[in-house]
Amino acid sequence: MASTRLGGHRTRLTGPLLFIIRKIMKLIEFFRQGLLWTIDASQLPRLRRWALHAMRRSVMSVELFLSRNLSAHAAALTYSSVLSAVPILAIIFAISRGFGFNQLIEEKLKANVRFTPEMIQAIMDFVNSYLERAKGGVFIGVGLVMLLYTLINLTSNIETAFNTIWQVKNSRNIYRRTVDYISVFFLLPVVIVVTSGLQIFLLGIGSFLPNFTFFNTAVEVLVQLSPYVLAVLAFILLYKMMPNTLVHWRATFLPGLFAGISFMLLQWFYIHSQLWISSYNAIYGSFAAIPLFLLWVQLSWTICLFGAQLSYANQMEADFAFEKVVPHLSHASHDRAGVQVMQQLCEAFDRGKALSAQDISRITALPLSLVNTLLYELTADTEHPLVSEILRGHRQTPYFQPARPTSQINEQTVLDYFYHLGDDLH
Repeated sequence: MASTRLGGHRTRLTGPLLFIIRKIMKLIEFFRQGLLWTIDASQLPRLRRWALHAMRRSVMSVELFLSRNLSAHAAALTYSSVLSAVPILAIIFAISRGFGFNQLIEEKLKANVRFTPEMIQAIMDFVNSYLERAKGGVFIGVGLVMLLYTLINLTSNIETAFNTIWQVKNSRNIYRRTVDYISVFFLLPVVIVVTSGLQIFLLGIGSFLPNFTFFNTAVEVLVQLSPYVLAVLAFILLYKMMPNTLVHWRATFLPGLFAGISFMLLQWFYIHSQLWISSYNAIYGSFAAIPLFLLWVQLSWTICLFGAQLSYANQMEADFAFEKVVPHLSHASHDRAGVQVMQQLCEAFDRGKALSAQDISRITALPLSLVNTLLYELTADTEHPLVSEILRGHRQTPYFQPARPTSQINEQTVLDYFYHLGDDLH
């Protein structure tokens, strides 16, 4: 039995309540002191080891999501998405009309975006007006520039948010953004048509086999689950392809599953919440759907970015644990790590090879976040850098090599470089 003073009155705590309070206090102290990161997972049974990793990654994701202010990125992406909505729909409808699938695309839009009929008609009028201007020649010039600007601005903001999550300093150049991401918008209507055709095909097979109850039930379940599967696959590909760094497939599966299911549940809630719009009419009038739409877009981007943060946590848990155990790296340790990175780059260059940040992290056993920081610093002096960056492969993955002859680089060269670079980059 114990007692505590609340509001000037002494209150007695019973045994079970006191036990719960003590457990909560111990849990708070456990997280506050960072003891979660000092446990040796290799000494635990498999189930507890899995639970420890899941807890670490969850805590890591929440902490980094808040510290990196990703909610602000979600707000910026909401603005960019609304600004880009009409140009994107114009591209989708223009391509679909070329293939004769414009009616199917319009039906999909009405089925999945449950606005009021007036808003749907207004959106379609905007899109048709956009396309009519394109036919009349006004689209050439200012219209084309605005179209490219809105699309590139949206993809640039998405990449910036993902690079913030992955602590990548350099973004893709304008050429890669234009080629890679505009091609995605051109492929989007084709994907919609193919998936719609697959659903129709499955339903058609079921209608030809009416006596096979089990088969018909399985087909119906597949059709019902297909939007969830497509959403999960879309998020997995987004988490894999969008950051300007190497992301392992295994780090994207569970975050993609989480984000895809969460997004579809949010969409279900948003669609059914349209029934409540009548209660907002007194405040917003005919624009009652707009606040809900903006809220839905921002929550969707929040889910997307948190899933990306989970993907980062899956791949970078060991690095984050290292940073927690050694929170402040001294100048001497920083410079020694820089010498170690430079040594590996020189040795690889003498063998006729260049190394990526992941290669250096694997060889030196240094955290990838620290390697990225060091590489950024070693290339920061634009006049006399120690390291130069080269892009290779279809995805233009960044690799690094010495920017000077290796015979002119030694330990003192690296130390002098860091000294002249300035303490502000440390």
